[in-house]
Amino acid sequence: MTIFWDSLYFLIFFGLIPIFLFLRAWGRYRVFKCSGNKSLFLARAALASLSLPVGMLIFQGAVAGLGEHIQAVKTIDNILPPGWELGIANALLSSLSLVLALSMLRGTKDMVRVGVGATVASIYLMIIWLWVVINPH
Repeated sequence: MTIFWDSLYFLIFFGLIPIFLFLRAWGRYRVFKCSGNKSLFLARAALASLSLPVGMLIFQGAVAGLGEHIQAVKTIDNILPPGWELGIANALLSSLSLVLALSMLRGTKDMVRVGVGATVASIYLMIIWLWVVINPH
């Protein structure tokens, strides 16, 4: 029974929470009323640099979960670079998104809302990817 709960905690902390934070940031961007080209560019760049680490997290989770059962997925897992290399690249992308999101915290109310959403998602994803770098299993 503890294996079930361990898997559930893993799914929540490494799957559901990052996806929720990411979708919340995109939802705030959707209602964002831009006040200038710079703020629109910052919002798009922050969320674009956040999209790849979230997508890679979902892909890595699918490969890890299905790799034991499907041979084709196991082949994909053998082709991918080691987890720590992916972790470093995605942590850098998350930190880029964090820098862009922090620069959005000065501005209009809508811009600050998007910046806060992207900041929280970036910090959480950076922690996850740095955990992947430290624990490559």
